[in-house]
Parts: sequence; C-alpha cells; structure tokens
Amino acid sequence: MLLLKKTSVLLLVTGATASSTSSLRPKQNKGASTLTLPLLKHHDVVERRRRELRDAGIGEEVDENPQYRRKAFYETEPQITQLFQGYGTHYVDLYIGTPPQRQTLIIDTADDLTAFPCGECQDCGDADAHTNPAFDEYASRTFQRYNCKDCSGQCIHDPQNPDNPLEFCAFQADYGADGSFSAYKVKDLAYFGGPHDTALSPQNWEEGMSGAVPDQASAFTFRLTFGCKVTDTGLFQTQLANGIAGMGPSDTAIWNQMKWDSVVPDAGFSLCFAPHRQAPTKEGVGAGAITFGGTDLQLHKTPMVYAKDSRLTQTDSPKYGVQLRKVYLRRHGGESVEADSLDEVLFELRDINTTELNKGGVIIDSFTTGTYMRDILEEPFREQWNKIVDFEYTNDPLSLSAEEVAKLPTILIQIESADEQIVDVSDPYSVTGLAGELGEEDTPTDIVVAVPPQHYMLYNPNDDTYHASFRFLDDQFEGVILGANFLMGHDVHFDVDKKRIGFSESTCDYEDIVEDAINDYAEYQQKTLEEQETLAASATLGSTEASGRNEWNSKCGGWCFFGKFAAGTVAVVAAVGSVRLYRKYQLKQFRRDIRRNSVPGVPMPGMNERGEQWSPQDKLSNMPGRVVEHDMAPLPSRLT
Repeated sequence: MLLLKKTSVLLLVTGATASSTSSLRPKQNKGASTLTLPLLKHHDVVERRRRELRDAGIGEEVDENPQYRRKAFYETEPQITQLFQGYGTHYVDLYIGTPPQRQTLIIDTADDLTAFPCGECQDCGDADAHTNPAFDEYASRTFQRYNCKDCSGQCIHDPQNPDNPLEFCAFQADYGADGSFSAYKVKDLAYFGGPHDTALSPQNWEEGMSGAVPDQASAFTFRLTFGCKVTDTGLFQTQLANGIAGMGPSDTAIWNQMKWDSVVPDAGFSLCFAPHRQAPTKEGVGAGAITFGGTDLQLHKTPMVYAKDSRLTQTDSPKYGVQLRKVYLRRHGGESVEADSLDEVLFELRDINTTELNKGGVIIDSFTTGTYMRDILEEPFREQWNKIVDFEYTNDPLSLSAEEVAKLPTILIQIESADEQIVDVSDPYSVTGLAGELGEEDTPTDIVVAVPPQHYMLYNPNDDTYHASFRFLDDQFEGVILGANFLMGHDVHFDVDKKRIGFSESTCDYEDIVEDAINDYAEYQQKTLEEQETLAASATLGSTEASGRNEWNSKCGGWCFFGKFAAGTVAVVAAVGSVRLYRKYQLKQFRRDIRRNSVPGVPMPGMNERGEQWSPQDKLSNMPGRVVEHDMAPLPSRLT
C-alpha cells in the first residue's frame, strides 16, 4: 500500500520479557525488537483509499451510510459455522469490516488474543501463503483504533507532532522458536461463517432465522476487538490461515465478545473437529463445525458427559484444564470409546502417580496438532504397547498403510468428571462415555475419551510415511498438552460459566446440520405464508359477505368471491412452491461447493519435518502459557 509523502514513523523498541513461575517458560531474548507503526491521519488515508476504490471501479461497494443492524437479544439460538482444515489445525472464516473482507483464523483454546495481518503488515508472508490478502483496514468505514485512554498496554503516539491525534495501543506476542507477532489494538464489525467465498449484506435478525443457515450469518454481526498485525515471524508467515482466534476463558475471547453484544445466548462454545481426511487447500476443505453460544445436539452420537474444568489461572492468560486419572491402550483400535468386539482388550498403564502426571497442569490446546504427556507415562506406555504391537513405539516416520494404521491401539484417557451432568449418571455402567467398571469404586462417573490411531498417527505426503503425534515431555518440563488430535471426533462443549468441558462422540458433519436448518427455515416460511393468507382470506371473506348481503341481486353474487378466493389460493401455492424450489437450489449449490472444494483420498501435508503445524519444542518451552508482553486491555461491556 502506498503511503502519503509526509508520513511519520515511530520506532518502538521493546524487550521481550515476561515473568512466570512456570518452569516451562522459554528463555527470553534479551535483545530488543523493533516495532514499526505508520502514524497517518486516518481521515486522509480513508479518503485516499476511497479514491483508489473508485478508480478501480468498485467504489460503489463501500456503504456510504453504514448502519449497525443489531440482532435483537434472544434466548435459544446459538450460531454454528463450518470449520476448515489447515496444516494440522482447524480454522474458521471471519468477515470483518464494512464492506466485509474475509479473513481465516486458527481456533486457539489456549490463548485469548485474536489477531491477523492488516494492510501495513511487514514480513507477513507471501501472498500465496495465506488463504486471503491482509485485511485492508483503510477500506472499512467502521474500522476504529483504540487510543491511549482505552489502552493498558504500550501506547504509542507521535512525540514530534502533538497535533496529530492518531495513537496506537500496541502489544507483542512471542510463541517461542516458531514465531511471534506485533500488533495494535483495534475494533470493527464482524461476523463468522456465511458462504465460504461470498460476503453478505447486513441483515436484521428475524423470527424463524437459524444460526446454522450460512446465508443468515450476517444477522450475527458483532463488534470485535482484535490485534491488527504489523509484523510476523516464523510459522505465522507460512501458515494457511491468516491469523488466530483466541478462545480461552478470558474477557477478550471472541465467544465472550459475541455474548456481550447479545448475538448468542450463552457464554462458551463447542468445537467439533473432523479428522484430517484430505489435503488442505486455499479454497477450503470442510473439517467440522464450531458452535458459538452453546452446543448443537444434532452433532451428538453419544450422550454429552462433562469433565471438570480445572482452569489454569496462574499464566499470562487463563487456560482450560482437566485432571487425568488413568490411561489405557486398547488392542485392535476402534474409533469409539465403546469396543467394537470382545477382541479389543484393554491394557491399563499401571503404577502411575496421578499427582506427578498432573503436575504443572493439563491444558486443552486446539492450536497444537499433537498431544504431549509427562515422561513418567512413557515407560508404562511402551511396556503395554509392546504387548500389543510387534514393533517399538516411536515418533519417527513409519512406512505403514492406512489399514495397518487402523489396527494400531486406541488410546483411552480417563478424566475427572464435573459435579453437574446433563445426563442421569446414577447408573454410570450404562452411560457411554463414563468410566463405569474402568473406574475405581469412587470414580465410576469419570469420563473416558478415545483417541484412535487414525487421529494420533499423522500422514506426511512428502515421504509417504506416518508418525505418531502422541509424545512424551522430558522430565525437566511440567504439564500436559491435549491437542487437536485429542479433540477430533468429538463435539467438545466449553461451558465457561459452569467450569466444565463436555465430550460427545461425533462425525462432525456440518453439511447435514445445514441441510436440516435450510429445510426447517423453508417450512417456517411456508407456514408463515399460509397463516398470512388465511388471515387475508378471512378478512376478504368477511368483507365480501357483507358486500354480498347488500348487493344480493348483483350480477355475479357469491361467484365473484369464489373466483377471487380461488385466485388467491393459486397464488399462495405458487409462492410456497417457489420458496421450496429456491431452498432446494440453495442446498444443491451448497453441496456442489463442498464437493468442488474437496479432494477425496489426498492425505494431509505437513508444515515441518514432523508433519505438524507447530513443533514440539515450541510446546515444551511454552506450556502452560505463551509469552505476551503487552496484553490487550479488558474489553468494555459496550464499545462506543
């Protein structure tokens, strides 16, 4: 983007330091880093950008009189949106600004920061690396910066030009050896989901709308505070998605901002990660669903059972945590916690000190590809593995077929349950997902999560090998990370207010949810039209009867009314038929788009030499918290 001739630039020199009691903190680089931010008058830049758009022939797309068409508060309708497959991760579409621009964000449950590159971002990767170009903040009429008054981080202004009112609320995030970014705090209108490659016009929420119909996604528009990136390093430059979506238990998390703006009914969200079956592409490969404001029962194959959220709060940002009880290996695999046959024998990893196993905390991190256990589990794990499999357990590449992978052991993880459940647990032996006879006498209501080999064995097409993404940390590190492969194949409900995390086995079939929602909306419209026509016909009948009594001897009498009523009935039937045909056309187009964007049978590529999005060394050094030097200020309950 061209800058004005008279552009002031301020260099912010900061040291990447942070304090923490965790032994897993990375060693900080004592050298200074340079953050460059352009100090431009927003009005001048906006006017220049409008001229550029007009010269390009697209100026009419900018809404000259934007109105924030808020959706009225309601009680029962969450929003469900499609997830897409990244390099070992899952991402979601976000449309931001006025007019909306598409950005893609990795779902990150271990962070509360939301950030993606803006137009002035330096070294933010090649244009071909990400799904979309950087967000052009100057093309959005609703874009706003936070000033020093609203900034608890590092506020930047131009000391040599006190008359320039432009200020930046800056912060940095360091993710260890795998990358970092610098950004400043801003806000704009946004909505999630919708048609994958088409922005929607603003629309008001109307009765009968559904949070699962893509064409109605803009009715869930809310005011988003996020980080406008100005620099990127490491894997942030090469990842498929543009940025990250902070979903941690924090005031600044996206789900909380949606709740504050009353576009979803409840605090929290649900993640349904479909296994990686195909190669990710820039066009998008569907890989599950995210539900904002609750959970969708249509996704559940088994009852949802809840683990206690042993939340970690001593880090820079709070993180969702659980307490591990036991770990098992099950012979002959199987994707469900329920055994498919009697041959699927369980092997318990014995002599495990649960206090040591949970030392340092156990976090759920959707941003991380694999799962990382403490080293005290390694010896008993290998011992039981060798009883089942005829080769040693290793994280090195293995030449296996998909059929051979499916026969490897399924890992079962037993977790402490929440006090409050939504299913009757008086007979835990009959509830799928509860420990039952696996638990001790006092823990039969613990929950059990299955991690099948199709989820923990990642395929790397570069050398046609598989490698295990279930790893063990060195004894010098504390903490456990349950990553994306732990979440796969489940709808996982992060019930923030009640501090519990629910698990229900699922195929995460988003297309089925959309089909049902479109059909339900078409039926609602048909019913509404019929009710309106009935009322109109009743009114017409009453008026005609009165007129007929006064003009009983008129030329056509009651036959005139009959003709009008018949014509109205034909019109209603035609209208209802048109609505049905249009909805069927929408559904057909939606399915066609999904099939067009899918590449059946192509395996998942890797990002690094292990085929993972983020290296294990990054997670070793940063668990249980990533370093954030200047965190975002708390979000006001109402933005002005």
